[in-house]
Amino acid sequence: MMGSFLFRVNAQTAVIDSLENRLRTHAGQDTARVNLLNEMADCLLRVDHDKSLEYAEQARGLAETLGYEQGEANSLHCIGMNHHYQSDYTRSLGYYLNALAINEEIQNKPGISKCLNSIGMMYLELGNYPKAFEYYEKALKLKEALGDKSGIAMTLTNIGIVHSSMGNYSDAIEYFEKAMKTQEELDNQFDIARSLNEIGTVHSSMGNYSKAIEYYNKSLKIQEGLGNKFDVADILINIGEANLKLGRIEQALENIEKAWDISSETGAKSDMARSIFFLGNLYMTQGNYQQALQQFEKTRQLHQELGEKGLIARDYVKIGETYHELGNNDAAISNALKGLSIAEETERKEEIKQASRILAKCFAEKRNFEMAYRFHLLYKQTTDSLFSIESQRKINALESRYELEGKEKEIALHKSQLSLQDAVIRQQQTRQKTLLAGLIAIMIIVLLAGAAYLRIRQANKKITELDKFKQGMIGMIVHDLKNPLNAILTFAEKPELINAGRQMLNMVLNILDVQKFEDTRMTLKTRNHALSDISERAVEQVRFLSQRKNVVIRNSISPEITVRTDTEITERIFVNLLTNGIKYSPNNGEIHLSANPENYDKSSRFVRIEVTDMGKGIPADKIGHVFDKFNRIGERSSGPIRSTGLGLAFCKLAVRAHGGTIGVNSIVGKGTEFWFTLPKAKYAAGSAAGKTPMSAKTQPFSLTKKDKNYLAPFIKKLKKYEVYEVSALVKILKQIDSSRSRGLKAWKEDLQIAIDTGNNNRFEEVLKNSM
Repeated sequence: MMGSFLFRVNAQTAVIDSLENRLRTHAGQDTARVNLLNEMADCLLRVDHDKSLEYAEQARGLAETLGYEQGEANSLHCIGMNHHYQSDYTRSLGYYLNALAINEEIQNKPGISKCLNSIGMMYLELGNYPKAFEYYEKALKLKEALGDKSGIAMTLTNIGIVHSSMGNYSDAIEYFEKAMKTQEELDNQFDIARSLNEIGTVHSSMGNYSKAIEYYNKSLKIQEGLGNKFDVADILINIGEANLKLGRIEQALENIEKAWDISSETGAKSDMARSIFFLGNLYMTQGNYQQALQQFEKTRQLHQELGEKGLIARDYVKIGETYHELGNNDAAISNALKGLSIAEETERKEEIKQASRILAKCFAEKRNFEMAYRFHLLYKQTTDSLFSIESQRKINALESRYELEGKEKEIALHKSQLSLQDAVIRQQQTRQKTLLAGLIAIMIIVLLAGAAYLRIRQANKKITELDKFKQGMIGMIVHDLKNPLNAILTFAEKPELINAGRQMLNMVLNILDVQKFEDTRMTLKTRNHALSDISERAVEQVRFLSQRKNVVIRNSISPEITVRTDTEITERIFVNLLTNGIKYSPNNGEIHLSANPENYDKSSRFVRIEVTDMGKGIPADKIGHVFDKFNRIGERSSGPIRSTGLGLAFCKLAVRAHGGTIGVNSIVGKGTEFWFTLPKAKYAAGSAAGKTPMSAKTQPFSLTKKDKNYLAPFIKKLKKYEVYEVSALVKILKQIDSSRSRGLKAWKEDLQIAIDTGNNNRFEEVLKNSM
């Protein structure tokens, strides 16, 4: 098994040539040819993704024709690995799940174990650590049952990597050391070297660069002895990065030159790109920006050849940063925007943060303070910092500093403008604080009234008149709150006030709907809609709550999953579950949104959605009551986050109205998973079987020629503004009479959602499809 693994990793030209000869001379279209094609695909994984994928697809097609399930599972796994190397993690996960299903069907336990490990790896890449742990633990149990010591060691290493990714460095080292004990028993030098390299990476993450180099060198010595050139190149780059952190420029340069020579010899473009990128960073530290720029451009070209989108985003951001250092802000902005767009598409938060930081600086230096502010805000949001009044003052101070660096004749004008702006802001803040305090007071009264109503009802059921009176009063008070809340949301400008208002409006609607629909069925307005769009809007609604506790929300729901649902009701289901998850998550915690992209049960009419937190969990004696009215899961204070105790009750009513089910799984000390199901989107009449339902990019509105002629002058005005220029866009939208047709109404609603969520891609798409 070890020899096979080393063969795949160290696929040299001679080995590939030998396999090609065997394929040419093997004329039979049989299982032996399937195995040869899969072996070739594995050998080419790190050398040539396109060829590797081509061979794997050939193996898959032949295996399907022959009914050779083992060969088909192996080819699906290899295709998944190719998509993994191209940073297409969701697609890769789908292939691994299909390979797992086939291996389970034919009871191929080694194949099952291999797939479980790969699925765990994908969830790790997607940042869903609970799911990664789940699959790695399944793999570990299976390997223990099989007595596969080498596999046990590998899985222990993978669990250590999850801990390292989460910042649990002591736990990570503990798992790596456990893995090494088993590897030493087996005298498995390759895996020992791998564990040593991982421990070095942990020390590097902790800032212990000298200790990191010590472990890297131990790993390097073993890999050189084994002749594993791919791994030698990787380790040399790791050592170079640690030396650079220690200021040892000459040693770092020597390490990287060796890595480059090896990667050039093996033809491993990914290692070549990593070497060149490191060299670019080295030139940056020396202030040699022209040479750094050349290296980053080379890296981008290599990553484009490999199709590695996530790394292309990083390259564009570094190119933008280098242009900024060279004083070319236009080129810096152009490249940083490209990097930002790809980073948002591939969900690379670090690149989003760095791109927005560079863009904020460049726009500030170009005196475009509105755009500088927008990107500075994005930078702050991405780094999960609380956008408070204090941060607003810092932004104002930053803008003032740049303005005062201008011409002397502008100084007096800028000072007067800033003074006026400060006065207006203080006046707005005072008014908004007053409104917010008043609303909170009203909500407290409403909540107290609701609790009193419940106590009276339970204590004395005979007083029916009082019961009806209380019910009517609560309904009237809560219903009357909707109008002032909607008015405040319409005219509020501060993000904190808007988000707080949305939270209170959601609470008000929960009270009304639970009261209204307990005895009658909830009326739904269903249509096909991308589940990812609905969930993203919900994430934006609770963003201010998550930032106050520094809770990261990771949404891995695929845009391809489409459901038949009432979008407003489903958005509120997500908001309630996310609010609940934030409430019981520790500071600096994480919440994960996921939905099965490949549909575990292909005969099912429903999609299963999961909201997972890493809080303290729900005790077994309370888990049966979580969906009861006015139930509180825990007695402890949740800080600034309060609730009516009706959010989960509403979720239960709403999911059942859709014909779905809802439930909860929880382990004390590990976290909680709320899950619910929604019906899959129905296919359009006359569509061919097997075609994909309406996706997130499908146009949800239909405009007639008359509608488009009416919109033409408004479109011309709208295109003059960016999606962030909300005030100007809203003024134009108010002039559009959406009552003229259903298509106009749907178009206006879609554009309003794009503006509210700052979704520039959707904003531009709606405008384009209106012409």
